[in-house]
Amino acid sequence: MILSMTGFGRAEENFDGKKLTVEIKSLNSKSFDLNIKVPMRYKEKEFEIRKILNDQLIRGKVDCYINCESQAENSAVKINQDLVKNYMSQLEEVSPKAPQFEYLKMAVRMPDAISTKQDELEETEVEFLFKLLKKAIANFQEFRTTEGKILQEELTK
Repeated sequence: MILSMTGFGRAEENFDGKKLTVEIKSLNSKSFDLNIKVPMRYKEKEFEIRKILNDQLIRGKVDCYINCESQAENSAVKINQDLVKNYMSQLEEVSPKAPQFEYLKMAVRMPDAISTKQDELEETEVEFLFKLLKKAIANFQEFRTTEGKILQEELTK
């Protein structure tokens, strides 16, 4: 059976207030060339993700994108009030005639003025991510098989 080197596979599901998406694309290439984009949240698992993809896909110029989108409305956002006030007073020294709200608009854009607390990466979430990755790989392999059948029919003609 012929397998196409071009392929596409996608899997998307919700887990604990987050929408996780795994998308895999490939183009023709004699060897395995992997480009992967993983959110910081899963960076520590990147090596394992690479290994799974390498073991399953074998050939092609492969792009894998993993996205984690929070769907919780009340995410843990913290405004560093002391730092914002400090930024505002320093901005006022630089330009004393601007209105206070202008200083505030600038201060909240400064580094570390606003932070979000990321929750710990639980083992159940990692297992869920790997299952989703395997689902995307299965969709990807199905695409390659379908394209391969079409290619085989064309060659047979």
